[in-house]
Amino acid sequence: MRIGIVVESYWGNTAQVAEAIAAGARQTGAQTVVWSAAQAPAQIADVDLLLVGAPTHNLKLPSSSSRRIAARRGIDVDSSGVREWIASADLSGVPTVFTFDTRVSLHSGSAAKDAAKKLKRRGAHVEQGEGFFITGDTPVLQAGEIERAKEWGSRLAC
Repeated sequence: MRIGIVVESYWGNTAQVAEAIAAGARQTGAQTVVWSAAQAPAQIADVDLLLVGAPTHNLKLPSSSSRRIAARRGIDVDSSGVREWIASADLSGVPTVFTFDTRVSLHSGSAAKDAAKKLKRRGAHVEQGEGFFITGDTPVLQAGEIERAKEWGSRLAC
């Protein structure tokens, strides 16, 4: 199985989750590639499964305004992210897309849900995937989330 992962990350947490998902998938023999949303190809080809992940900001996917706010806080952010990538990507060759996100709690919204809606509008066959939890003022992944991401990657690749 070939799995592509498009990810946007500010503090590094969502990128860590993406890499853990990829590692779990590779344990089952899958081939994986991880792209930052700003560097992801506009046309994804030769994948059996695509995953799209982002941090949850203001209950949904990050936007240009949330990136400006992050930049003012000293975070090195790309000028575009998952929201913009979805708007311009050619998903015609992708059989299935799963979304995932990082978030503070079950009640803090979901970038994965927002991404799934946007991907469906673009004609993709989408499944809303997992939310991985962060904590703290300088957010870090909660204990056990990396292992959970690896397990999810392994299950998806089977």
